[in-house]
Order: sequence, then C-alpha cells, then structure tokens
Amino acid sequence: MFRNYEINEASGLAASINNPNHFWTHNDSGDRARIFLIDSLGQFVAEVNLLNIVHHDWEDIAVGPGPILGLNYIYVGEIGDNFERRTYKNIYRFVEPFINDCIEVRIDQIDTITFRSSDGIKDAETLMIDPPTRDLYVLSKHPVGVYRVPFPQALK
Repeated sequence: MFRNYEINEASGLAASINNPNHFWTHNDSGDRARIFLIDSLGQFVAEVNLLNIVHHDWEDIAVGPGPILGLNYIYVGEIGDNFERRTYKNIYRFVEPFINDCIEVRIDQIDTITFRSSDGIKDAETLMIDPPTRDLYVLSKHPVGVYRVPFPQALK
C-alpha cells in the first residue's frame, strides 16, 4: 500500500463490503473511468478500471445489493452537471470485486442505469442505496431535491 497521486480530486466515498476496512473512492471530473480502493488510513490499495465507460462528472459512489441477491454491487453516480445541460444522468452498476494481491483490475460487465429528474435538469452531488428495497436516491443542489430511482432500475 502506498500513496497514489492520481487520486487528486476524490469525490465520493463508500465502505467496501467485500473488502472489510477498505473504502471506494473516485475522482470528480476530468479523469478516466476508474475507481480506487483505499484502506482506513487513506492509503492506495487498488485501481479498478471501468471499460467502455466515459467519465464526465462523477459525484458519488455507493455499495449495496443489486439485481442478483447475495452479490454486492458498486454504484457510481455520473450525476454532476455544473452547467445543467444534461437531461439524462447515468449510474453505473457492477459487481463489487474482491481485491487480494492485485493492484489493477479491469471490469467490463457494467450496467448503465439512465434516469432524469421529474422537475427538470439538476446538478446532483449525492447517491445512496436503500438496501432493503434496492431503490437508489439522488440528491440535487440549488434547489435541493431528492429523487428516487426505484428497483428494478431500467437499463440503457
């Protein structure tokens, strides 16, 4: 484990379920489609590259249940929109990997959940999952709003 200076604008933090005492994070905008696993002291453990995904403005990350019971999933929120130009937002969902000794992992099995706010284009910052229902919640800013993306989520 060591410092990774490529984690330069961490935006979002979620406790790993499959890798106890570790956390997932990612950079905000302007990075490649990847997330990082860090330990409880913030030290770099692994990088997970998401293949065939474009990173525009990722704002948050969550870990919880998904469509297959018994598996844990990571949800990455492509929900930021500083200039409020994108009608549709994406949430990327994939099975949470177990990280053993590898420093770099590549994921190509990724679901894209596309949604839009019922009251217009919003710039959002927060993504949450309700484990019992598997519903996703997105919180916007200016004005503050809470948006539910009910399970099962439609895929793109």
